[in-house]
Amino acid sequence: PDVCVCVDCSEQSRINGRFGKYNTGKTKICIDHHLIDNGFEQSGFADYYHIDSDEAAASQIVYKLLKAMKINITVPIAEAIYTGIVTDTGSFQYSNTTYETHMIAAELLNAGIDKMKIMISLYQSVSLSKIKLQNKIMDTLEIFCGGKAAAVYVTQDMVKNANADIDDSEGVIDTVRNINGIEIAAFLKEKDDSIKVSLRAKSEARVDDIASYFGGGGHMKAAGCTLNKPISDAKKLIIEKIEKYLEN
Repeated sequence: PDVCVCVDCSEQSRINGRFGKYNTGKTKICIDHHLIDNGFEQSGFADYYHIDSDEAAASQIVYKLLKAMKINITVPIAEAIYTGIVTDTGSFQYSNTTYETHMIAAELLNAGIDKMKIMISLYQSVSLSKIKLQNKIMDTLEIFCGGKAAAVYVTQDMVKNANADIDDSEGVIDTVRNINGIEIAAFLKEKDDSIKVSLRAKSEARVDDIASYFGGGGHMKAAGCTLNKPISDAKKLIIEKIEKYLEN
């Protein structure tokens, strides 16, 4: 292909399964709203970068680029962008949601999209296997720091026993964060040979500081990292770091 565009991820580790195809582009472009200290200009990940960490969603950037290019925002385009904004902002709950985000959403609605079709597809079409898996995950709930922090985890065996897919664990971290009194939530996901950690903060804390300690990154209220350790060891490390952070 003449051009390959990578959206919402700015490093190879996030698209390992697709990096080979992406890397065949004669020109490679990265559009993102995450700032990761990996030395963009030296990494060779892309030839051109459009990175803006003030944007609420990567699809919000795409919307602005399409407008600047004077491309007509058709209903299918508007539906795709609206879906991206809704999911990237946690249904407009996250702190990165701004006045401008709502104005863009209003313009997309005005384009004639079927909002309820999107909402039903995203949030009201949950499989039974997903419910079973998330119940198993919530059984691992550990609350610490005097009720200010909580952690859950999922293993490959849990996924198999629920006849589910690892993607069925999506959204668990928000359920944990939503518990009354919780300031920081952690979700550890067992992959083949590593543990992917998702972190969420509610009000005053910022979890990007915790994630960066382990070589990760993200936003103040939503961040993550990867640990190459057994899940029990990874959980212990994350809990210790959260405890130290909240103590300070």
